[in-house]
Amino acid sequence: MSGDKQLPAHAPWCMGCGEDNPNGLHLEVYLHGDHVYADLQFDERHSGAPGLAHGGAISAACDDIMGFTLWIAETPAVTRTLTVEYRRPVPLHTPVHITASLVDETDRALFIEA
Repeated sequence: MSGDKQLPAHAPWCMGCGEDNPNGLHLEVYLHGDHVYADLQFDERHSGAPGLAHGGAISAACDDIMGFTLWIAETPAVTRTLTVEYRRPVPLHTPVHITASLVDETDRALFIEA
């Protein structure tokens, strides 16, 4: 979206957003108001069942983009618990738009949805 801020990768070799990881997802994440988003396509490096993205690759994409909400929360954090509810299979080479936002926070935990 026009005017959205592209956020820097966590690290060059990050499996989710690092441009130097040949098997990574290469997420380009943008900040838009109160959420972050990325567009991606899974390919054969991320395959599970024939023609479909592996559930682990999908959860890795969700985990990585949720990490970018720390730009909104303005605090460091790491994933403590990750729960994924798969709604349908994700075909390879199909555009996917993922978003994440901070839902709630306490003095010791952030609650994030993607």
